[in-house]
Amino acid sequence: MPKKNTAEEALTKKALPNWLVVLIFVVGVALGFGGFWLGWRYMNKEKQPVKIPAPIANNDNQPPGDVSLPTSTEQVTDQNSPSKNSYADYALAPVMDSMILDVDWNSAPKSIDPKLVYGGVIEANNAANVYPYDQLEKLQSALTGLSVAFDSPADDQALGTWELGKVAEGKYKDYRVFEQRDGMCDLGGCADFRFILSPDGKRALTLGTLWIEQMKAYRTPPASDNSGRAYEKYPAIEWEKVLTPAFYLSLKGTNEQPELTYKGKELEVSGYLGWDTVYMDWLKMGGKMTGYKLYGKTDNGYPIYAQEEMMKAGYGCLNVQVSDKRFIRVASKLKVKNPEGYEDADRAIDITWDSQALNGKNPSKTYMVTSGGCETFCPTLAASGENVSLAALTKVGTVNGGDPIYIPTDPEQSPTVLAAYESWFLPDGKSKPNFEEFLKQIPVPIFLWQDAFGRWVRYADIVLSPPAECGKPVIYLYPKETTNVSVALPRFVNVTVSEPRYPVGGWKVMARPDGTLNLLAASSTYATTTYGSLYWEGTGIGYVTPKDGFLVKNGEQKAFLSNILLKYGLNKKEAGEFMDFWLPKMTGAPYYRVSFLTSTWSQAAPLYVNPKPETSIRIFMDWQKLSTPIKITPPQIVTPARNGFTLVEWGGLLYK
Repeated sequence: MPKKNTAEEALTKKALPNWLVVLIFVVGVALGFGGFWLGWRYMNKEKQPVKIPAPIANNDNQPPGDVSLPTSTEQVTDQNSPSKNSYADYALAPVMDSMILDVDWNSAPKSIDPKLVYGGVIEANNAANVYPYDQLEKLQSALTGLSVAFDSPADDQALGTWELGKVAEGKYKDYRVFEQRDGMCDLGGCADFRFILSPDGKRALTLGTLWIEQMKAYRTPPASDNSGRAYEKYPAIEWEKVLTPAFYLSLKGTNEQPELTYKGKELEVSGYLGWDTVYMDWLKMGGKMTGYKLYGKTDNGYPIYAQEEMMKAGYGCLNVQVSDKRFIRVASKLKVKNPEGYEDADRAIDITWDSQALNGKNPSKTYMVTSGGCETFCPTLAASGENVSLAALTKVGTVNGGDPIYIPTDPEQSPTVLAAYESWFLPDGKSKPNFEEFLKQIPVPIFLWQDAFGRWVRYADIVLSPPAECGKPVIYLYPKETTNVSVALPRFVNVTVSEPRYPVGGWKVMARPDGTLNLLAASSTYATTTYGSLYWEGTGIGYVTPKDGFLVKNGEQKAFLSNILLKYGLNKKEAGEFMDFWLPKMTGAPYYRVSFLTSTWSQAAPLYVNPKPETSIRIFMDWQKLSTPIKITPPQIVTPARNGFTLVEWGGLLYK
């Protein structure tokens, strides 16, 4: 019998069941779709979402639940259209609620890892398709950069994310209050802001205007920049794409200038809020205020702190922590009158003198309470060692409607009067009279008044305390390679003269290794001008006059400065420019007392520089003309070495 071929065998075999055929078909389709999906995933793997850390959601630090964004009733309609939204750079439309939020403040500020604070906000925004994946990667990297400061908040500017309290009531009850300090944030620009975070950790509302253009200018330098930011290895956060602006929400007490009294007596408040260095100390020390003495509380309950070292040296300002936890400087001083005909009306005090107690002495019309430094606010306390028992004082009049004022009964035994004599200079070049003649010419050189805090404050005849300001502090920048640098002064400095013009938030310049500078500004007429340094003059900086220094005879000023400036670390060019400015002013006296502040100057007038210099050489000359020589101890000088990016600054006291 002939053999059947294969095809015939197949036809004669029994057909497959229908269910098996269907199963084979389904499996084939599934395998084909799965292969396509895996291939698509591989081709698009760079677009996968970045893992965001769990945010702060509650006290147990649990991650958020279902993601949800603000409802439309809390947003302005059609705000995403650039043609209709003046805040189009924000990822989320502004909240327009107008409220003043009361806060339960923490007993101490807490430094929080910013990845935990912002993680849920970014996750929520991502769920609303706010970000492309590359933006998420950028934000994640920037958050990692911010976290660098989390474990070391002792940085000069207290960089980082700080939790301050919780909203006490109302619509935003239990929202947490934070402050973000990023880069130069304490200077009124860049990323200095407070915000509130929802309890679920998914929504952050900025309080007040977030200055977008200023932030952009800071974080987006020209293409020639190679410096990075405060955290050089990490990109800047685009805050306007993370946070929801709430332009009309504010914290209770913020930006208020309170009227303060102590035991019923009015305190004079300096003209600005937030003395930066004290507030940053408060943050860095977790509210412990090491180095400060709690002096008491104002009548409305605000704590009053004195910086112990400054107070011991006769510096009469105190610091009040107001309702929003920032600090303001206050002083207890006599009121001045403002009559016509007084050239120094701001120093004319309404005194009722006791002619019998004065016994023929003719006091001045104008007395000055400040001395030391280049400011016009903080009073000077009586000299250390002054006997202020009533047995050692003579009442010579009353002020402020009845407060007594006194002079030392025995001026020769008074350290305060002796200090006034030492500072006395006769501009006519005559020999300085002896102490007895001094009291004849200036019969009431000083008087003492007990302020609201029970301290004895010294008022001196204005001829003994000429007003002064900081004269031409000059700043040089020497990076190792061409670098964009930001330089800013603290807010409490009142800049009166500057070159180039000092803008809000500080100078931003391109600095080269040879010290030449160009301003960085999109529409600046200075952009093409080359500078050799930055300089400013102004008031607002107080410091304690050094006890050490040098006695310089007339005619020896140039030789002295040529030698001493090099010892303090200036090079020949910088020393030459110092002498070009100061030598013409150091004339007309037989002697000069010259002292230099170094670390003390950095504390009194901190500079905020980004990137931070590796070497900082800052000196400030406190000096005065003398009619007769004095004994003064020279300081120990350690000449600094210049390593890496170097900043040099010199300045001095400029008498008006």
